[in-house]
Amino acid sequence: MLGDIIIAEPNTYIAFAGKRVIEQTLNKTVPEGSQEAEYLFQNRRAYST
Repeated sequence: MLGDIIIAEPNTYIAFAGKRVIEQTLNKTVPEGSQEAEYLFQNRRAYST
């Protein structure tokens, strides 16, 4: 069985690419705060902060 465990420190920024790079590449708006640990935890993308 394979899986990922994603743990983040509070008040951290988690992203492979920055907001501006994502917006320019995909031509879509990235929601404010969507790459912060608390947002990811609340939306079940991180499991512990």
